[in-house]
Amino acid sequence: MAGTTIAKTGRLSGHPPGLWVLAGTELWERISFHGMQALLVLHMVGQLLLPGHVEHIAGFARYRAIVEGVTGPLSVQALAAQTFGLYVGLIYFTPRHRRGDRRSATG
Repeated sequence: MAGTTIAKTGRLSGHPPGLWVLAGTELWERISFHGMQALLVLHMVGQLLLPGHVEHIAGFARYRAIVEGVTGPLSVQALAAQTFGLYVGLIYFTPRHRRGDRRSATG
């Protein structure tokens, strides 16, 4: 009976088919985002933050001191995860300016 309802109206649970495509696309985007996050953290731990290599990253000692001053001592894995979290937070909360928006900060 439910199959005939879908065939007649082209809707599933009363929603248009495009909504299910959108929901599926968002689901896969979230899955791939978290997968790439895990791969980036693994890369940072396995390559970038190795002793002997990390000393050549400009400003990293100061960055690590600042992060550990806020969070306390961190392992390499925790530091990599914290770095990615800070990056994502800054990207999401950076204000966007529209083209042609010429409002000044004072006026």
